[in-house]
Amino acid sequence: MKSVTRSPGRMLLAATSVFAVALGFPGAAQADVVAQQNPDDVSIQSQDVWTEYWEGANLIGIGKFNADPVDAIPGDSIQACDYYPDGWRVEVRMDINPTGTWETDRVATTHGHKSPYCSPWEGGNLAEETPVLVKVCKVLDDSEEHCEDPVPGWA
Repeated sequence: MKSVTRSPGRMLLAATSVFAVALGFPGAAQADVVAQQNPDDVSIQSQDVWTEYWEGANLIGIGKFNADPVDAIPGDSIQACDYYPDGWRVEVRMDINPTGTWETDRVATTHGHKSPYCSPWEGGNLAEETPVLVKVCKVLDDSEEHCEDPVPGWA
């Protein structure tokens, strides 16, 4: 189970792979992916986050942070997508202005919906250059959860 941060240029390829996995195309699942930072980022600037939750070759869910508004997607918002019908929900949690101790400030969840399903975007305006941490979790009836490591982004 690994998380991955994707730059917007890589998101189309990732989205295509996700839908291929969700639709059950053989060979669409890739090996675990290591967290990456966009090497082009040399200063603080808005940075979207795309983090995945894998169990072996199964893509369980995806967490997204959208830093700036794009079409109908609001800025500074998160979304959870559940792609695996295992009875667990996917939650995306965001810590705004992290201090070293995790504090959940915003949650997007697929609770109450069968997979495949993506939650509505959960947002609220943040000041430019605000640091955020985003993590994706697999949750069962509030009694058990498994979360990936948080991934950094910038509002």
